[in-house]
Amino acid sequence: MIPKRKKTFIISIAVGLIILVTFGCQKSLSTPPQQPSYTLFSPDKKINVTINVAEQLSYSVWVDGKETILDSPLGLELKNAAPIGKSLAVYNKKLKTIDENWKPVWSTSSPIKNHCNELRLAMKETNATGRKLDLIVRTFNDGVAFRYYLPKQKDLETFTLTWEKTYFRPAAQPDCWAADFKSFYSHQEAKYPQRPWSEITNATIWGVPLLMKIDDSLYIAITEANLDNWAGMYLAVNRDNYGRQIYNSGSIKGGDSPKEIDVSVRNVKTLRLIVEPVDPIWDDRADWADAKLIDADGSVTYLSDIEPVAKLKGLQKDKNPDGKEIKLGDKIYEKGIGTFSRNEIVYDLDKKYDRLHAIVGIDAASEDRGLVRFEVYASPEGFSRRGGLVSILSPLPDSNGDELVRASTPLYSPWRVIMIGREPGDLIESEIIVNLNPPCQIKDTSWVKPGIMVWDHWWSGEIKMDTKTIKEYVQFAADMNFPYMLIDWGWYGPQDRDDADVTKVTKTVDMPELLRFAKERNVKLWVWVYWTDLDRKLEEAFALYEKWGLAGVKVDFMQRDDQQMVNWYHKVIANAAKHHLMLDFHGAYKPTGIRRTWPNFTTREGVLGNEWNKWYDFMTAEHNVTIPFTRMLAGPMDYTPAGFLNRTKEQWKPGSPTKVQTTRCQQLAMLVVYESPVTCICDHPRNYYNQPGLEFMKVVPSNWDKTKVLNGEVGKYVTIARRAGQNWYLGAMTDQPITLKVPLDFLGPGKFTVHIFADAPDADKNPEHLVKETRPVKASDTLTIKMAASGGFAAYFIAEK
Repeated sequence: MIPKRKKTFIISIAVGLIILVTFGCQKSLSTPPQQPSYTLFSPDKKINVTINVAEQLSYSVWVDGKETILDSPLGLELKNAAPIGKSLAVYNKKLKTIDENWKPVWSTSSPIKNHCNELRLAMKETNATGRKLDLIVRTFNDGVAFRYYLPKQKDLETFTLTWEKTYFRPAAQPDCWAADFKSFYSHQEAKYPQRPWSEITNATIWGVPLLMKIDDSLYIAITEANLDNWAGMYLAVNRDNYGRQIYNSGSIKGGDSPKEIDVSVRNVKTLRLIVEPVDPIWDDRADWADAKLIDADGSVTYLSDIEPVAKLKGLQKDKNPDGKEIKLGDKIYEKGIGTFSRNEIVYDLDKKYDRLHAIVGIDAASEDRGLVRFEVYASPEGFSRRGGLVSILSPLPDSNGDELVRASTPLYSPWRVIMIGREPGDLIESEIIVNLNPPCQIKDTSWVKPGIMVWDHWWSGEIKMDTKTIKEYVQFAADMNFPYMLIDWGWYGPQDRDDADVTKVTKTVDMPELLRFAKERNVKLWVWVYWTDLDRKLEEAFALYEKWGLAGVKVDFMQRDDQQMVNWYHKVIANAAKHHLMLDFHGAYKPTGIRRTWPNFTTREGVLGNEWNKWYDFMTAEHNVTIPFTRMLAGPMDYTPAGFLNRTKEQWKPGSPTKVQTTRCQQLAMLVVYESPVTCICDHPRNYYNQPGLEFMKVVPSNWDKTKVLNGEVGKYVTIARRAGQNWYLGAMTDQPITLKVPLDFLGPGKFTVHIFADAPDADKNPEHLVKETRPVKASDTLTIKMAASGGFAAYFIAEK
């Protein structure tokens, strides 16, 4: 089905491309006709997008005849100018079908099919300003994408964007998996816990990709592609239905004097108390001390005596967030609410009260730490969780927070992408993100070579930056026939200082000797740099690294994706390509498909990876089997897998040497399940030599010709098979003990020999233990995969010649 309309005209201009043009009815002969709506179908006709061009530009998405994204507004808000998105008329439309196969330099599949239908609507405001705006929409068999285009035009040669008003309103109230970032200044290393829609719509900064389970046969993920000269996108609750903001404390630091709230709540039905973290400080202690409602006759009702109708996370009544006394400055309060940031607490006041009074600040238990903002919203309407999500962008660091993009026309925005799958694994197989990026800009890519990289010892032990230690890692790479070894931080001395010099080598490291030693063993070196240090000597450093014969550079600690930083990425990537250097960005934002255009940008972090085992217990198997369906949908992630000091959850402790909370086989499976063409393994050579499972690491590639997701449930288990040449490789991971039956029909014709690495029967107590098996198989066979808690399974299938 498609949306019911009163009058429909069908225009078909190519095989597989259909657009429906719909007009609303006229009320009278004197009433001008409404602007039409346009419905664009995917090539297989199972997905369609309807664009409404009326008083407000908007869109909706239908999948298998069901409305999946409700009518959602689109537009741009500009500084010192009226918004663009209302009172538009279409003066030109273009339709085309894209159907191509292209061969990537590296990927999870090759060749890649790019098949979609595109509608481009050129619009102009009907009012006196007459500004122009294009909307480009593409429908794929596995998703929808759209972007804005501002043509060069008089009175809009330059502009400052203050809000990209792009909404996403799901028709259902889905389960969601989303990363909650504390602020725009972030490494984007986060968990993606499963959350009900009620929590998503009451939050503030959600990272993308954001995954939604609409029903058992429909999953969607929201993200972006081709991010260039724009700011990175996040998602936030649509606060249009919050009513008006009646209080904003501004930033309050730990140790600051508390602030008093005394505002009218007359005729207020829904009251929202919000605590926002201003800096990425974990769980700041926020107090709403002496919080009370006062009615017209002076009677007092304390908020701690009222049950909220909704809250994002827990709160303490008449206690601080730790359950102790509320103390702001030197004063102790008997009544109030204590909560950690970020939180949002909603009360139904039923229009019974006159004023709200409270004293707010960071609890004295935090001493001088913490930075938050208190906000209060009031609405005469009843509480509602509906309203959907809206895009928010990283602000420019030199602005006051409301300037997101400063640019000249003409300019395209990034693509806003809605990935669509009937099973969660369909999203992993999708190539929509790279298909929305321009073709490769490097003429000769012969020097861009995927492979496994050994990583030095800061993770697996204490830092020891000297020539002898680095040689141990180079030798291990040579013994394993790995092409790369990474020299991490410390090789040029102190970093992130004005006197730091990425062209000088510390006295304890003999770089010429290391280069000679590595070359003799057919290993190429990478080096780590802090981004500010690189920025001061970008051209000089890259020219030197090319002269040294380095393979690549790991750039770290950017922690931003505002427009200035996004443009810096592009500058560095292009400069690295000029000097035949590959790149791995850490402290980075999520991928947006630039790897198609600049394949020397091989991988990036922006993921909560193995290194966190050094400090915290975040790295559970549940997290490990969630990120393939969330963060990895955007592209490669440098998780740094293959930790060989395996412990159970009960045995695990933070510290050095660093241990991991999974079985050996789960760490092996990551080499197949996780996408990263340059796969950086994390452990010390002494933890690898003579260990079971090492032979799998010797044969597994990191570049693939085909990917098949064989099964999976978000946060529970996943099995992925990937082909390189004629051989297949399989990785399975689980949170809880499970036995899976996997048909081997993906192998295709012919006979194969499978080499299996499975959790041992006692792996739940001795997670380093595994069992190996070798036997002949064919496509008609079924493989039984039995995994322990936090376990895994790895196998490779060698085609008989």
